[in-house]
Amino acid sequence: MDTTILSLTKVYHYLIKNYCNSKNFYRFLVAYGVYKTVYYAFFDPLKKVPGPWWSRFTGIPYALTRINGEISRYSVKLHDQYGPIVRVAPNQISVSKSKDIKFVLASYRYPKSKEYMAPILKEPNLLSTIDEARNRLRRRQVGPAFTYTSLDTVEDLVLDIGTHSLKAKLFDIIENGDGIGEFSYFNFFQCIAADVIGELTFGKSFDAVKNEGHEVTKQVNFTIQFSTIMQAYPPLIYFRVLFFRLRKYAIGLGELFRAAIKRRKEEIANNTYESSRVDILQMLITSINEKTKKPLTDEELGAEMAIMLIAGIDTTSVTMTCGVLFRENGTDDVELSGYHIPRGVDMAMFTEGAHYDTSIWESPDSYMPERFLGPDGDRLKKEVIAFSYGVRICLGRNLAWMEMLTVIPNLMRDFDVRLPDDSKYGPNVLDPERNNEPLLLKDKVFATRTPISIEGDCRAVVTLRTD
Repeated sequence: MDTTILSLTKVYHYLIKNYCNSKNFYRFLVAYGVYKTVYYAFFDPLKKVPGPWWSRFTGIPYALTRINGEISRYSVKLHDQYGPIVRVAPNQISVSKSKDIKFVLASYRYPKSKEYMAPILKEPNLLSTIDEARNRLRRRQVGPAFTYTSLDTVEDLVLDIGTHSLKAKLFDIIENGDGIGEFSYFNFFQCIAADVIGELTFGKSFDAVKNEGHEVTKQVNFTIQFSTIMQAYPPLIYFRVLFFRLRKYAIGLGELFRAAIKRRKEEIANNTYESSRVDILQMLITSINEKTKKPLTDEELGAEMAIMLIAGIDTTSVTMTCGVLFRENGTDDVELSGYHIPRGVDMAMFTEGAHYDTSIWESPDSYMPERFLGPDGDRLKKEVIAFSYGVRICLGRNLAWMEMLTVIPNLMRDFDVRLPDDSKYGPNVLDPERNNEPLLLKDKVFATRTPISIEGDCRAVVTLRTD
């Protein structure tokens, strides 16, 4: 052992003396620079793919836009300048053409990128796993909870928690305001989504609407933002112990998960669970781990409950404005919009960009709901991929539609809702940079789109309908 240590010490001192002085360090940098220049000039497999000059050498500018929430606007500018396929890093492209996105997402041939291996929770879940077999298994296990048949068994709960609680709260606001009230529609919609997913995944509403908020919505919003940062810079996963706020929220969510699991198992043991009710929690508890042939552990249950909570609260309340889905060309070379994409390249599916595809959409920047009512209406409805597409399409889309189609019509039926007089937005506040279309809310995109100033920009005035 002493001889080995002595030998290693000699090697260490030799390397320090001969290779770690400033002269050799600069030689290394020059040699590396020459190598990179020659490689990207003559051998780079993506050299024909258009993009900003820096994308041949680094992906930092693109990653920074993901961290500061500007990924959506930045991607739109890139695709406007370079076309449907844009190089954004040495080994990464962005794809915005609807046909290409659908081709990639249509099958398991192009698996999720390894970026998804930078999770907040240690146990992978339905969203974060890159194991396609595991993803298919979880979809089979949880998917039945989101069918229309299963949702019918909880429709009264959704109506009660989502619609009736909102109406009761608005009645109070109007009464306290002598016939006129003001509320934050973004916060209220997020609270509704939280209460519904709480009932279906935890077996109990969070009463967020009643109390005008709940700590769980803060935890979800922070988790989404932080997970986006970790995906952009995966090495941060090794330092997550240093992020105290994340640890605090993880502990809080863990307590919620364990309490819900314990409560449901006790209901089953005591025969007090209503067997006709089909919800997400019950589907998870009765699922089997195919490797161990045993029920899911509490850690596995918690991981799946976490993604249901995050997706149910955030994506439903902002109607699934998902920005970028990362895929890896892990099998064969592929051709997208005439460009050869070799195996091993990460492909960012810019799904929002697909809705700017002028080969499908006439005047994509214009607010034209009538486009879905004309002779091309049914065809265009199929081109909306806000809930993703193919084998990775959102499992909870039926639930999201149920919430939107029960809450909003009931809201409009019983109340008059308008923007306040001092609102910075409205149908007559036009944006010259968007061909004089209405000015859009200032927002940030961290997987989903969130207004920058929720309290300031998302205010609405509400009164009782009199007609």
